[in-house]
Amino acid sequence: MAGAWRLITEVAENLNMPESTARRYVKLFNEFIPQRTVNRVTRYGPEAAEILLQVAEFYRQGLTTAEVKERLSGTVPQVLDMEDAEGSTALTPVERLAVALETLANQRAAIERIDERGRQLEAKDRELEEKINDIQTRLQQLEEQKKEPQKIVNNSRVMAWWRKLFKRETV
Repeated sequence: MAGAWRLITEVAENLNMPESTARRYVKLFNEFIPQRTVNRVTRYGPEAAEILLQVAEFYRQGLTTAEVKERLSGTVPQVLDMEDAEGSTALTPVERLAVALETLANQRAAIERIDERGRQLEAKDRELEEKINDIQTRLQQLEEQKKEPQKIVNNSRVMAWWRKLFKRETV
């Protein structure tokens, strides 16, 4: 039964998860959970249990729904719904191919944006490292300048106030 398509009640029972929680997760993250609906009965794929466990763990970690979706999109393949507006699966293979190609084009554009953002962040990182190095160099120079007056004071003879008056030095 591990590879079978099951009802949400069966999936929730196997996970020791309240059915209402499992239904909420399925509703929020349906693009990540494989499902089939036949005669108004929805069955969930074998991967559904693992995905629901991941979602529950992410919520335990304190992530928001948007953060959970972001994490899932990086690890779990999204399910493409190939149904048309009337709810039937009347898409021809050419139409399915067109939908798949459009999805791939969108994903490629998203990856290119991510790559560009990564390059920008790397450039900013290098710039910040240079600034940190400049600041550290300046700090070292200031510390050296701070020590120089102390050397002068330590090397000079200290005169008592009354001797300064009479121009006599103490040793």
